[in-house]
Amino acid sequence: MGGIWWHVSGIIFRRVVRYAHKEEPLRHYHLPCW
Repeated sequence: MGGIWWHVSGIIFRRVVRYAHKEEPLRHYHLPCW
């Protein structure tokens, strides 16, 4: 159960990052690298 949730959250996270990067590329550089 935990593995499935981790996989789904990872896909959502990548979609959000890609969407935010496409909308505002400059904001991505202000985020800390982690």
